[in-house]
Amino acid sequence: MNRNFITPIILAGGSGTRLWPLSRKKLPKQFHKLIYDKTMLQYTLLRLKNANFNKPIIICNKDHKFIVKDQISEIDLKCDILLEPCQKNTAPAIAIASLLIKSDTNLLVLAADHMIENEAIFMKDINSSISHVKQNNIVIFGVKPTIPNTQYGYIEVGSKNGNGFDVISFKEKPSLTLAKQYYKNKCFYWNSGMFFFKKSTFLNELQKYNPEILEVCKKTFKTISNEGNFRTFEENQFLKCPDKSIDYAIMEHTKNAIMVPLKTKWSDIGSWQSLMNESKKDANGNVIKGNVITINSKDSIIYNLDKKVLATNDIKNLIIVETKDSLLISSSKQNSNIKSLIKKLENEQPEKTKVFPDENRPWGSFESILKETGFQVKKIIVKPGGQLSLQTHKYRSEHWVVVSGKAEVIKGNKKIALKMNESIYINKGELHSLKNNEKDDLVIIEVQVGSYLEEDDIQRFEDKYGRE
Repeated sequence: MNRNFITPIILAGGSGTRLWPLSRKKLPKQFHKLIYDKTMLQYTLLRLKNANFNKPIIICNKDHKFIVKDQISEIDLKCDILLEPCQKNTAPAIAIASLLIKSDTNLLVLAADHMIENEAIFMKDINSSISHVKQNNIVIFGVKPTIPNTQYGYIEVGSKNGNGFDVISFKEKPSLTLAKQYYKNKCFYWNSGMFFFKKSTFLNELQKYNPEILEVCKKTFKTISNEGNFRTFEENQFLKCPDKSIDYAIMEHTKNAIMVPLKTKWSDIGSWQSLMNESKKDANGNVIKGNVITINSKDSIIYNLDKKVLATNDIKNLIIVETKDSLLISSSKQNSNIKSLIKKLENEQPEKTKVFPDENRPWGSFESILKETGFQVKKIIVKPGGQLSLQTHKYRSEHWVVVSGKAEVIKGNKKIALKMNESIYINKGELHSLKNNEKDDLVIIEVQVGSYLEEDDIQRFEDKYGRE
């Protein structure tokens, strides 16, 4: 098979809430290094790069555009990046991406956060499925269950069809009782959420079963514009689109579904339990990361993402995750109800599910070290070539001290150079900017003083990253 006839579509818009407090809305799991030395998105893309596919199309939330851009540049891969102004699930996302492609190419739809153990076997599974795609079928890759998992949807299959099976039905994430029944039944497979089909097949089936989605997506597509390395489209039009997954919109209705079993180990790393299953363990069955000391601790996952020591004694079957602002302690049993805990947290302390104390920006990152009424202390890191927007603040003043590197500061109509241990004061309402022209990171300690200290107290006048 000539793989140049396959265009990958990478769905990178998920929020990964069950991996809280590591995964949050502003930096979800696909952008983290969970198992490997690269992020899940990067490994997904490298898998395709090595296989010589067409240039991938990545679909992501507009809030993640600079994260995606940075992670792509780190692995030196060219991609089209399609920014969603709002989430409308996988069927509209795939429809918009497919409309970008002029020819009737074969589309391989993948999630950005899946672990696939043997890439060579995975490519063989794709190669062996091309005959189904040529016959206008929609291939969905299934996984033979290894446990009665309640976190995955299931596919019920019937007769053998080439290297796959005809699909009888799709099942929602089941109760534990049902999951045990599915696990024992050889006709049930996990739904991997990975698809393979011709562009025309997908659009024809969408027109047949959910024409409203296709109609709105075609109108939305007419509003697409280029914004640097990104493709954007109009939010008002896209908001009219029904919110449906490809499973609901097409797969539960189509007569052309073929399930092809994956012959390699797979996981969506959708929970702490699944991360524990796929990670290296010590002699006591623990998965440990960070500054952790354990005695008599067994079969637990202990993640310490803070600098303080995390010590455990005489524990078993626990999930312990420490970040700078949050601590999760939970049972590690497969049916533990972390999802309900996160929903409660979203209602009572929503900011804890959205952002970290240290936030990424296109120019670098900042960390809130201390925040109390009337003042806040931040550590700001500006990467080489990074530049903060030319801006003013209505409610706060700022005092910058250079800890390392060299800073170029714009203050009013003056340009000022600052070295290590030098400082500058920015008055409330004063026009200012900060730039790093050096080859190493610039590190600044910023002290904010004022009546309002949130991130929306910024009026931008110039910004090299195109932010409003």
